[in-house]
Amino acid sequence: MMQSEPASMQQRIEYLQQRIAAVCMQNGRSANSVQITAVSKTMPAETVAEAAEAGLTHFGENYVQEALSKLAHPLLQMPDIRWHLLGHLQRNKVRLVVGRFALIESVDSLALLHELENQAEKLQTAQPVLLQVKLDSTPAKTGFAPADVQSAIETALQMHFIQLHGLMGIAPCCNLQEETRPAFRLLYNMFQSMPETARKILSMGMSADFETAIQEGATHVRIGTALFGQRLIKETRI
Repeated sequence: MMQSEPASMQQRIEYLQQRIAAVCMQNGRSANSVQITAVSKTMPAETVAEAAEAGLTHFGENYVQEALSKLAHPLLQMPDIRWHLLGHLQRNKVRLVVGRFALIESVDSLALLHELENQAEKLQTAQPVLLQVKLDSTPAKTGFAPADVQSAIETALQMHFIQLHGLMGIAPCCNLQEETRPAFRLLYNMFQSMPETARKILSMGMSADFETAIQEGATHVRIGTALFGQRLIKETRI
């Protein structure tokens, strides 16, 4: 990438793809086995459209109202875009998201799982989801405790309108390999124990640790900063 001027979106995407391809090659994987989910929270629609025009198709949003405004934006009415909901989902907002997102990655409780099933049944639509596993002991972090994951998987598989596609996790925030690698490995082992029909997506790894995540078996990596740069807008939950 050019050092004298900011890299273009296309250059950033190509550089990221090169890094993914390199780590995949080192680990005997095809580069096509890893999907980039561009974390577009706080990014204006124009920036998201630029990334889509440069070839990205999967975009992840954290906040419901912001996400819905992008789903409806004229610039983003592209048939190839698949929207993922990444952030904590409050039960009172479930009716706003079911049927609108290709994937809800952040299902972090049985109560939320049941609420999603109820709303999907009302709409007579199938809703793909991932179960979020809590890999960080910080109290503020959400997700199923590792000991509760198997029971949650069994519950999800019994539902008629929920399509369980796999697991999602966020490694401890320190980004030190000695902590992130064991967390990713734990999540991978849980993923491997799932029935084959639900073992489609293992979403783990972000800008600072995606290479470690790929080494440990990630199928989807959630990339924000490496694509869009540091966010200058203070995030607010909406």
